[in-house]
Amino acid sequence: MATLFSLQIALGLMLAAIFTPLLERFYLATLLAIGCLAVMGIVGLVREFVEFMRPP
Repeated sequence: MATLFSLQIALGLMLAAIFTPLLERFYLATLLAIGCLAVMGIVGLVREFVEFMRPP
């Protein structure tokens, strides 16, 4: 499960790197990168929690 989480972080960084040059202002790019990482991380944590709480 930790591998999935790190893959999501890498995907978030990749998306941020792709969209950063399209934005003119640096702080907007930073906010976008942080937002991508936060959303991906929260989704990953929720998924792992649901998997953990599911009865075998």
